Amino acid sequence: MANLKEIRGRIASVTSTRQITSAMKMVAAAKLRKAQTFATKISPYKNKMAEMLSLLAETLAEDNDNKFTSKRAVKNILVVAIVATKVSAALSTAILSRLWQSLTVPPKSRLPALT
Repeated sequence: MANLKEIRGRIASVTSTRQITSAMKMVAAAKLRKAQTFATKISPYKNKMAEMLSLLAETLAEDNDNKFTSKRAVKNILVVAIVATKVSAALSTAILSRLWQSLTVPPKSRLPALT
């Protein structure tokens, strides 16, 4: 049977763990609130971009003699890969290697990736 000193130690440990958990919940709530605020603030930009792209698509569909919609031989390919800065390096590397694998361009014509 545990003596009084051990019981007090366990009680203190549980209390300490509860405080740490509470602090972690507050940090998580603050991060969630920040992400929600960011998502709310960026919504008008998203809507405007969607409007611009739909207008551009309509304009290109109406114009048959447009150089952007006419069929032509592919000479150069530009691939832009954007990876979030808070993503781990291993995940970024995996994404970029999967991107390189998915390209059908011969290996000799590939340019080195800029990081």
